[in-house]
Amino acid sequence: MTTEKNNITVTIMDRAFNVKCPPDKIHELNKAAKYFDNKSRDICGNDENKKMLNMDNLILITALNISHELLMQKHQNKTYMDSMNQQINNLQNIIERSITE
Repeated sequence: MTTEKNNITVTIMDRAFNVKCPPDKIHELNKAAKYFDNKSRDICGNDENKKMLNMDNLILITALNISHELLMQKHQNKTYMDSMNQQINNLQNIIERSITE
């Protein structure tokens, strides 16, 4: 099985970065890079903030913000799944009770 990868260029904050990516993941990589770029630009805000933040700090802050979003989404998904499982259990109990009556 081959794991051929292409060199893809993504742009973050007007800087180009070369990244190796499998051909079937290029669309996802471009989408992720655009999301990261948008988040970075949101953090920078105006040109004055852009001058004050160096690229390393900006990348770190952006990565932390996206990590926080991911953790919050995972927590929401877990809460939703727990709620759905409880509802399924309740429905199963109702069905079992009605069958035995």
